[in-house]
Amino acid sequence: MACIGLFGVAACGASPYPADPSAQPRSDSRALSEFVEQCRQNVDSWQRGQALYPKELSVKLDESVSYIAGIDVSGGSQLRERLPDGVPYSDVPLEVRCGLGARLVSTTSSAEVDKSDWQLQEFDETGKLQWAWTVTGKQPGDHALRLELRPAVAVVGGGYVLPAGESPASQVVMLETDLHVTSTFLQNVYIWWDTNWDKIALIAAGLGAAVLAVRRFLKNLRDGSEDTPT
Repeated sequence: MACIGLFGVAACGASPYPADPSAQPRSDSRALSEFVEQCRQNVDSWQRGQALYPKELSVKLDESVSYIAGIDVSGGSQLRERLPDGVPYSDVPLEVRCGLGARLVSTTSSAEVDKSDWQLQEFDETGKLQWAWTVTGKQPGDHALRLELRPAVAVVGGGYVLPAGESPASQVVMLETDLHVTSTFLQNVYIWWDTNWDKIALIAAGLGAAVLAVRRFLKNLRDGSEDTPT
């Protein structure tokens, strides 16, 4: 996958960015307060934060799993403590605006995401944003989910909107999560049968035609023998 520069970092695949002390969230509560106040005043302000998203997820075929991701600009670890246990998370330092849009995309038809539109959220005094999606496994195997993040911009009437795709401010950072869809033996048999049914039907039709031809040949041979004088 090609790397895309955004928010002062370079996003490439699902690997976390190199640990850089200078790129960690600002722990100064005053800096957070100033950022929140600027957001209230509808100012296009930037703040350094940390994105957290699942490194990998597992789900059974035809069942669903929650995909939860978030952004923390408070400099603390409260967001990570609120995320589900047993799920390995990647963390990425990045610069964000007061408003941030996110969407989750399945890279193949093997998984289905319940919400396909951009979800816009704005920072408040907590300094945290969180999104959640439901992912359903449709085909067994190893697949990928892509988390896309896009900065919002302030509008004259107040509030924030996600810019159009052709806007210079609409660049998107993409982070990938490995998705493992598991299935039972019986499900695998059904999938194999369903996938190969056309071939099976074609072979069966060919065998059926061959059997009919043999039976016709034997019948003709027998009828010919009966008509032959002794």
